[in-house]
Amino acid sequence: MAQLDVDDLMLCVSGIGSTNTIEEKRVYVPGEECLACLNDLQRYLRRDNPKEMAAHKQLGEWAVAKMHLLPMLLSQAHDGRLVFNLLKILVKLTMPIPPEAADARLQDAIDAHKEAFAACPDAVRVIMRLLVDPLRRSASGGAEAESENVFIELVLTLFRNLMHTPPPDSSPPGAAQAHAFRQSLGAHARILAVLEAEDVLEVVLYVTQLLSESSATRSWNLMLLEVVYCIVSFTEPDDCLLYTSPSPRD
Repeated sequence: MAQLDVDDLMLCVSGIGSTNTIEEKRVYVPGEECLACLNDLQRYLRRDNPKEMAAHKQLGEWAVAKMHLLPMLLSQAHDGRLVFNLLKILVKLTMPIPPEAADARLQDAIDAHKEAFAACPDAVRVIMRLLVDPLRRSASGGAEAESENVFIELVLTLFRNLMHTPPPDSSPPGAAQAHAFRQSLGAHARILAVLEAEDVLEVVLYVTQLLSESSATRSWNLMLLEVVYCIVSFTEPDDCLLYTSPSPRD
C-alpha cells in the first residue's frame, strides 16, 4: 500500500478552516474548500492501512479534533451537511483499535481525541441538541424516520467509541505501557463525567426503549449493548448495590 502523503494530508487539514477573531470573539471559520477537504480526510481514513493506521496516528498528533473538528462543530452547528461529515470523521478517528494495529502511538491518538471532547463539553451539548429532532421524528415513524435513523446511529457510534476501553479481562499492560494505560483510563473517566453531565446516558436509556416500538431501530441492539457495557464495565457490582438514588428535590 502506498506510503502516507503527509504533505497532502496537511493541506487537507489546513484547508478545513481556522480560528479567527470576529467582534472580539474567537470563532472557527470554515475555509472555501472546507467540505472538499473533509471529504478528502474521510478518503484518507477509509484507505488507511489497517496494520499501520498512519493517517489516524498523524491526525491524532496534530490534534485535529481539538484544533479543527470540534471548534467547527460549535460554530457551524446550523449546517447539517457539514455536521454530518464532521461526525463521520470523528467516528473514524475514535474507532476502537483493531487487534492487528494495536500500538501505543495509535492509542495516544485516540486518547487525544477523547481528551478533546472531555475538555469541550459544549461540543457534546451541541450534538445532544442536534439529536432532539431526529429522535422525535424517528419515534413518530414518519417519512423522514429512515434518514433520521442514520444520523442517530452515527451519534450512538460516536458515543460508543468515546466510552470504549480495553475489556477488564484483557491482558494487563506491561511495565512500559502501564503509564499510558492509566492515562487511557483517566480519559475514560473524564469522558463518562461529561456524557453524564450532558444527559447522554438518559438518551441511551430513551433510545433503548424505542427498540421495542420500531422494527427500523432493531439494528441498534448490538450498538446499545456495547454502549451499556462501556458504561458499566469498570463498575464494581458492590458499588451498584450500595448506590442510593438522590432524594427528590423539594
